[in-house]
Amino acid sequence: MSFTSLWIVFFLFFSLLNSSLQAKVFYHSTLVVITKAESFGGENEAETTEIQAKEDEIASVEKKKNASQFALVLSLIVVIILALFTVTLYKNNRMRKSANALLLQKNKELISAQEKMQEASKIKENFFNTITHELRTPIYAITGSTYLLLKEKPREDQKEHLNALNYSGEHLLSLINNILDINKIAANEIVIVEREFNFHKRIHSLFNSFKEMAKSNNVSLHLELDENIPERLKGDILKISQVLMNLISNAIKYSDDQSVWLTAKLVAAKEAEVDVYFEVRDTGIGIEKSNFEKVFQDFYQGENEYNQKYGGTGLGLAIVKRLLEILGSEIYFESELFEGSRFYFTINLKTVENTEEEVVPQKKTAPYSDKILKDKNVLVVEDNKLNQRITQKILERKEALVKIVENGQQAVDIMKEQRFDLILMDIHMPVKNGIEATQEIREFNRQTPIIALTAVTLEHKDEEYYDIGFDAVISKPYNTDFFYKKITDIIANSGNQE
Repeated sequence: MSFTSLWIVFFLFFSLLNSSLQAKVFYHSTLVVITKAESFGGENEAETTEIQAKEDEIASVEKKKNASQFALVLSLIVVIILALFTVTLYKNNRMRKSANALLLQKNKELISAQEKMQEASKIKENFFNTITHELRTPIYAITGSTYLLLKEKPREDQKEHLNALNYSGEHLLSLINNILDINKIAANEIVIVEREFNFHKRIHSLFNSFKEMAKSNNVSLHLELDENIPERLKGDILKISQVLMNLISNAIKYSDDQSVWLTAKLVAAKEAEVDVYFEVRDTGIGIEKSNFEKVFQDFYQGENEYNQKYGGTGLGLAIVKRLLEILGSEIYFESELFEGSRFYFTINLKTVENTEEEVVPQKKTAPYSDKILKDKNVLVVEDNKLNQRITQKILERKEALVKIVENGQQAVDIMKEQRFDLILMDIHMPVKNGIEATQEIREFNRQTPIIALTAVTLEHKDEEYYDIGFDAVISKPYNTDFFYKKITDIIANSGNQE
């Protein structure tokens, strides 16, 4: 209710009150006159009784008048309050309608912006799918050709050039992998996959894989492994390995002629789990304190000549940070310029009973053997001519019998006519792609193992490949020894081994 409205109500109330007071004054004046008449006249009691009756009548009329005036004032107040309430309700309703209309418009704008963002994200995803495939295919040709040439016993001067070519191919591949990983994380394509593993063997294997890189940079590499850490553990060792590989490669890259340490120690042990502390430290160029907040940013490479000298994508530490967040951990670091850096984190892992069967799984009792691939019929489904030739040469080095077709439809047709011990299936092909071909083959053949040879994309997860009917996935370009090991394991466990 407004101030003006209240003022009107009070004005009416006091006006009526004033009228009532004037009536009372008149009444008392009349009473005085009557009293004086009584004192002067004093004639008789009949007149006195009549006067008293008049007085009573006047008092009764006065009471009724006062009651009517009060009722009138109260009615006016109620009417004014109702009127103001109605006006306020009307204004609020209009404001609510206006606010609802504005909210509806904002919701439409938000939905439109979200749709545009999703569309942009899809375009970006498709771009990375395409660019990853297009880059990985020629890199496979480079690394595969280099491997074959190195096996031809080249001269020392030729070997030096081939090693440089091989290193360049692997470096380019690592850059592509980093870009792909950061986009997988952004697209929520990374999931935790826990599996049992031999902790000590995995750490030693990872450490040894950096000896060649350390040697080429004249870096002294050290391993400090706590023997109290249980042998068998369960967790996402692939992501833990990826974190450590990024940290170690970073440390070696920025520590020419210096030292790098990898440390793993037990910090807590409970009934069915342990906390393992990991640390990678170096005596390299270090990081300026002014750049501490930027270290884990995407594409950050440092701002001084020492950082920019080494190149790279600037994604390694960003990937480390995000992978550890997915694993429920956090990365910490300390660094002094020209004195070195220390990166460390703690991971919770489950303990596993040390059974003989787990320690020595049957399928890993021996490394791959030339005898497993010898005289095996292998169908290679690949549309790229150079990749066809490289894959054929790699397989024929192990005396496999290779048949090549150029698309998924040809693979389906030949599988209906011939028997093969293994199918190596490319994914992106004309006429019929590898996924469609595998689905069709699985309708009439569930026995022959099929391995997807693919440039890893955001489009499909490994689990989806298995659901489609593939027995394994090998990402191109691949390490040739890993390739041999993978396909021989698949053949050995498929029942196709003679």
